[in-house]
Amino acid sequence: MNTSTRFSVDMLRTLIVTCLLVIPATGLGNWTLNLGYHNPPNSTFGINFLYFGSSLSYELGVGYSTLGTVNNDNDNESDNAQAIVLGAANIKYFFSKSGIRPYLQGGFSAGAFVSVGEDNQASLNIGGGYAGLGLMFGSPKFYGYLSGNANSGGTIIQLGLGWDI
Repeated sequence: MNTSTRFSVDMLRTLIVTCLLVIPATGLGNWTLNLGYHNPPNSTFGINFLYFGSSLSYELGVGYSTLGTVNNDNDNESDNAQAIVLGAANIKYFFSKSGIRPYLQGGFSAGAFVSVGEDNQASLNIGGGYAGLGLMFGSPKFYGYLSGNANSGGTIIQLGLGWDI
């Protein structure tokens, strides 16, 4: 196993252990579900679980970036079905508890690429961190959000709707 792959596996293990320790400690009473555009970062759409604390909140999500097939008409090239699945974990700090909540968030992401067909491939990568500012409108029962985040690849605008589960 090369150093990069070993680092990725170690980071994934760390994420799983952190989730297993944080989620039971916080209980399930304040969890919400949200559907987001570019949430997780760099995904097209994602499903996220957000725990509302008093000022601190935790979010875990999974989304997709590319689903589809690559069909090459040239017989010398391969035809493949491809998927890129992304996940992320972040912490949000809310500056108020009103109906409009400005927040600061920071986290990290991970991605998996799979290609099946004439040319089978798979890879897992732990992405860099990201940080940004956002606004949440509404209450934990039903809310919308909009945020701008920066990572090594540039700026990411996220938006979505969420509700109490």
